[in-house]
Amino acid sequence: MRIDQWTRPGDGVWWRIVCGVMVGVASMAVGSGCGPGLVRPPGEFTLGTASVVAISGELELPPDPSNESFVDMRAVLRAVAKDAPQPNDWMTTSTASVIEHMFPRSDPDDPNMVRPPMGICIYLPGMMAGASLDFELGDEGWLVYELRPPLFEFAKATIDVTEGMDPHKRGVVLGFVVDSVIQMAAEVTVVWIDALRRRDVALRDAPVFVVSESLGVMSAVGLLATGRVPFDGAVFIAGGGSGLDVLRTTILPLTMLRGLEKDPAFIAGYHEGCQFDPLHAAAALRGCPIAVLTADSDLVVPSATQQMLWEALGQPPRYLYEGGHESLMKSTWWTIDPMLREVAKKVKEVHASSRKIDAAVPTVSAENPDPMEGVTSK
Repeated sequence: MRIDQWTRPGDGVWWRIVCGVMVGVASMAVGSGCGPGLVRPPGEFTLGTASVVAISGELELPPDPSNESFVDMRAVLRAVAKDAPQPNDWMTTSTASVIEHMFPRSDPDDPNMVRPPMGICIYLPGMMAGASLDFELGDEGWLVYELRPPLFEFAKATIDVTEGMDPHKRGVVLGFVVDSVIQMAAEVTVVWIDALRRRDVALRDAPVFVVSESLGVMSAVGLLATGRVPFDGAVFIAGGGSGLDVLRTTILPLTMLRGLEKDPAFIAGYHEGCQFDPLHAAAALRGCPIAVLTADSDLVVPSATQQMLWEALGQPPRYLYEGGHESLMKSTWWTIDPMLREVAKKVKEVHASSRKIDAAVPTVSAENPDPMEGVTSK
């Protein structure tokens, strides 16, 4: 059972029924119809339609091993990836999406008619992932696929294997590894999208909606800036600008960089070597169909870094949550979900009215197997 309307009993409590569970929440003012504490963009805002200007070029390092600046990046990447999750494990199919594939939804007005899916949602969660997103967009008809590029695992391993290098060089190496992970994540994503469209006729012209939260935004901005992933809309929720800025000012005990995030030489090397860091990559996404949600009292992903990302993106439509990170992520049904429903509808509008972003999508092959193998689709 699902009731989307809000009712207010005499005791002043708001109630919502979701999947048969009744939840009570203290009565609060509803900001602009989007939920307590959430302020939506003014007026009837629209999403952009510009195509991505992809970041191009690869990091160039002196080829002479005798040069003190030389770093064998391939050897570093092999060492770092030795015990890290591999790309085939980065993308998972949500439970709701499996059910949707096996039992397509019927049209309520005609039970004999099957309703086509709304589209494909690529979801990059943070450390405090909102558990309701799968159900929320799944209930709306989106097929949700979760992408988890292991940036933290690769970053920590990079710091381990570069022990002894000078800070500037370690920063350059970390930037290269971050870029490599994001580029691999883009390839994983386009293989999944291609496989889904090949297996399901209803998805061949369906929109792609990218949703990212918190630290997942660190991957999502660069992922889209590669120009490889075709998307009709994206949402960046409580995500900050430079990854090092987030680590340097967060309240989370993220000590994997061992204080290097405060070293000017390390910071300079990282920014020199990392083209897909959010603040670097954001300029490529200006004018694209993007919406942002920022939390104005966030200490986990500091509000100042969220502001920096929004400005670097060209100040796209923005929702403002009047609260902190934990309450935003733990109460998604009245903070994030209303925003997602509204933006998802606008993504459909953008998809219907704008030219699709072209992307060279690799075909499913022995090297790029069909990730949907074994999932029944009608």
